[in-house]
Amino acid sequence: MSVEQQPNSSTTEFAEHGDGATQASAALSHEPAAWRDAFSCMRFLGVAVAGLALDLWSKHWAFHTMGQHGRRVLIPYVLEWQTMLNPG
Repeated sequence: MSVEQQPNSSTTEFAEHGDGATQASAALSHEPAAWRDAFSCMRFLGVAVAGLALDLWSKHWAFHTMGQHGRRVLIPYVLEWQTMLNPG
């Protein structure tokens, strides 16, 4: 059984030679697009809001704990945290 790629004018389809010709794109055409699925949109929105909240909380914590231009060494010569503002 061999699979070869056959170009089409609008999409690329794959034909399987054996008992009969099948198209891989036909199996995928029944699935809705991810952006149309309400669960996928809610999951993305939840992850985005959680990421934003974690980012803002970590900045608040860093400036509240270390202050402006504060520095905290976690592993000497390897890892340290430093606060600074980006005026741009």
